[in-house]
Amino acid sequence: MKTLILLFSSLLITSCQSQQKNEMALNKDGINMNSPQYFVGTWRFVEKNYGLNSEKAYQLHECMKLYTWVFEFENEKFYLTKNFAGGKDCAQKSSSKRNIVRIDSNTLTYFSGDHKKIEKVNILSPNRFSITSRGIIDGSVQPIEDIYERQ
Repeated sequence: MKTLILLFSSLLITSCQSQQKNEMALNKDGINMNSPQYFVGTWRFVEKNYGLNSEKAYQLHECMKLYTWVFEFENEKFYLTKNFAGGKDCAQKSSSKRNIVRIDSNTLTYFSGDHKKIEKVNILSPNRFSITSRGIIDGSVQPIEDIYERQ
């Protein structure tokens, strides 16, 4: 009986501590950065870094500066639409279809055409997050960080 009471008490304490941590994740603007709701809105592609510790910055082409990701929440589901620009003077605009996206603590999962995409996310601030991937640069596999900023 004592063991059961001790186990129940420790579970109660643990659940109270996790609630406090979630409350502390609120920033000064009231945005819970641990919640999927954090992503709702329009995000602009602002920076591309590669190498260990993001030591090298990639100069964005003018059209890349117009790339946006739009997250929407509707009917208890999250949606993602990617908008692109290309061509001469970036006049050619295109968009992905509106995809259902699953948002977990540090991943975004969605389908792009027939391919399932799993993007590793790092929340940098209330208005910035990054997508981390790997690519071959200068003959070796290097981390690549794409940074997005809330509009």
